[in-house]
Amino acid sequence: MACQLCDDTGWKALEAGGVRRVVRCDCWRAGLTARLLDEARIPPRYRRCDLETFVTYPNEKLLAAVRTAQRFAAQFPEPRKSLCLIGPPGIGKTHLAVSVLRSVILEKGARGLFYDVRDLLRVIRSTYNPLVRTAEMDVLRPVMEADLLVLDDIGSEKTSE
Repeated sequence: MACQLCDDTGWKALEAGGVRRVVRCDCWRAGLTARLLDEARIPPRYRRCDLETFVTYPNEKLLAAVRTAQRFAAQFPEPRKSLCLIGPPGIGKTHLAVSVLRSVILEKGARGLFYDVRDLLRVIRSTYNPLVRTAEMDVLRPVMEADLLVLDDIGSEKTSE
């Protein structure tokens, strides 16, 4: 079904003060956001994570981490600003990180990328195989060009090889 505002052109006409102009249609923005979310490599189990549904319990450090994550997402893209979540397994670091990633994609239109560090290293190592026709830069370019990169489970990878 074609968009009723733009007839699937991605542009809609507006008139303001006797001047007619065109702007991007809402359907184009929704499609772009959907593409950005698809390209972000968010694992299926985390695709619905957001900052509003993050379940907290009376733990001051966790509550502070959630507030920091919310502030980071709201202020994105603040230059030279990073967010590092540290803690034991199972407390919601990945959920929180993906929530920030989804937030900046949905609200700011940022290009985001999620990688489990072990998977990223495996893919990079695979480029050294002469039978694989993927160059190392083909893997690294999206990582380096992302507006927001989430690296999950840093430090859990094998240090050998």
